[in-house]
Amino acid sequence: MEHTPSPQEMPLVCYNAFYNTPAGQAFKKHLGRILLQIWPTLHHLSLLGLGYTAPYIPLWQEQTQPTMTLWPVAEHTPLTFPNLSQHDNFFPSCCISSSENLPFPDSSIDRIFLIHPALSRKSLFHLIKESRRILKENGSMIIALPNRYNILGYMFPFHLEKKWGTFQCDRLFSAASLSIQKQYFVSFSPISRIPEPLYQGLDFIGRNLFPFLSGFILTEVCKTVYNPIPKEAMLFSRRLLTQSLSPQYNNANHYPQNSTEKEWTQT
Repeated sequence: MEHTPSPQEMPLVCYNAFYNTPAGQAFKKHLGRILLQIWPTLHHLSLLGLGYTAPYIPLWQEQTQPTMTLWPVAEHTPLTFPNLSQHDNFFPSCCISSSENLPFPDSSIDRIFLIHPALSRKSLFHLIKESRRILKENGSMIIALPNRYNILGYMFPFHLEKKWGTFQCDRLFSAASLSIQKQYFVSFSPISRIPEPLYQGLDFIGRNLFPFLSGFILTEVCKTVYNPIPKEAMLFSRRLLTQSLSPQYNNANHYPQNSTEKEWTQT
């Protein structure tokens, strides 16, 4: 009897099917080359993959100790592991976890790689904040998100993910208290069977002339140790001073939430 994928299992099945095609292999080869330029060696460092990282974790698997992969799901989703034994490329040590409560202690992971999470904007924001919590002070994280201004982000299977622009990425990482180290713009041409030199040539032209039209935005981030005080908090501190000097001032105000964080937690 043929197995029917559940809604929770469907994104994994779609990504697995894509990476088993020639187009998926070409995308994996091109993106893997960029990843090795960012992290050439990870000797004696712990590595955590979030999302569908099966094609890319083997790039460093022999170097890192230990290597782990998690498939994050939204809060209140049943944590039952999908039946993926029939899919060849799925990384065998992958586990499933809530995006809002990763099962690792604070500051315990050296490197985190996030790609193909298939989450809503709110769940992705919570996942990135949790990733910051478990990331070491001197660690770094690579986040790959599809670009909303390129047709590639709307093709199979990337249509399962939320689309982002560079400005949205900047606001997202700032709200999660992460500092951008460097951004990479990749995959400017639609994935098809084109010669590798032509594929690289189109990407070279795109990176230099039209970076905002890339198919994917790769961002290397690290922890922000010192954050600027939000403007709302500064205004609130003045109100507190006014209340203490003027007892007749009885306008009770709650501490305002950071407007940037409020934007992602309510979408």
